[in-house]
Amino acid sequence: MKIFLSILLKFIFLTSFLAQNTLIPDANFEQALIDLGHDMGVPDGTVPTANIDTISSIYLYQKNINDLTGIEDFSALTVLYCSDNNLTNLNVSQNVALIQLYCTDNSLVNLDVSQNTTLTGLWCGGNQLTNLILNNNLNALFCFGNQLTSLNLSQNTNLEYFDCDSNQLTCLNIKNGNNTNMQSFYATNNPNLTCIEVDNASWSATNWTDIDPSATFSTNCSNPCIVNINHLTSFSNFSIYPNPTNGLINIEFNTNKSYFEIEIFSLLGGLVYVNKVNSSKLIVNLSNYPKGIYLMRLNSEKESVVQKVVVE
Repeated sequence: MKIFLSILLKFIFLTSFLAQNTLIPDANFEQALIDLGHDMGVPDGTVPTANIDTISSIYLYQKNINDLTGIEDFSALTVLYCSDNNLTNLNVSQNVALIQLYCTDNSLVNLDVSQNTTLTGLWCGGNQLTNLILNNNLNALFCFGNQLTSLNLSQNTNLEYFDCDSNQLTCLNIKNGNNTNMQSFYATNNPNLTCIEVDNASWSATNWTDIDPSATFSTNCSNPCIVNINHLTSFSNFSIYPNPTNGLINIEFNTNKSYFEIEIFSLLGGLVYVNKVNSSKLIVNLSNYPKGIYLMRLNSEKESVVQKVVVE
């Protein structure tokens, strides 16, 4: 009985301790908090949560930080500056008040800010990003110097500042209805980018000159960008199944729109299927096509979305 009570008391103490403290496993991160006056003594792996949960901005430049675990308890954070560190992972999904994020010159491969709906400025250049999941409210996006191959910004209708220089882009869609309000556009040093989808090709050719000689502007590029699931808002009332498929794909539209065009492309950009639809249901037969990944683009009179389809 005494042993049980001892274990119970230890458990209660530990639970209470963790509820009042935030774990900070990276000693350099905690040292930075100590230097800023948010913690005391020497790094011990924890910081009182009450010391950090009201901080609105924090500057962690060149602190040799490998891990920002604990940042999730900075619940009032609106500006996070963590550039020039050694980060390979950054999870800011709990920092829902974030407005500006500076994480340039780290070693990030993936970054997801889809849960940060108040985020308007993202500086993530100089990483190794191959996957970037955005929200729809960004005003400024600087993602230069990464390994991105595709960017679809067609839902980012507030975007005014954009720099994607020095990536591996093969697809860039910035047809968002806001092109004429943009203050800057840079897309050079993307040698495999031949077509940039925009609102008005002539206007973009005149006003956006920072592109590679091999790139052109179009309102309908033949190589469509995949839209992240977080961006599938235009055709929210449709379903495609089964996916993956052995050949037959059902497409159902739960909407009042009367006209659709369906296009299917290979990953090389070749158009392999096109059909104009006036009904709410359609069955597409891909059984005669080689197994692999295809891009299905659904177009209405004013909207367009791309969905990845896998044929097994």
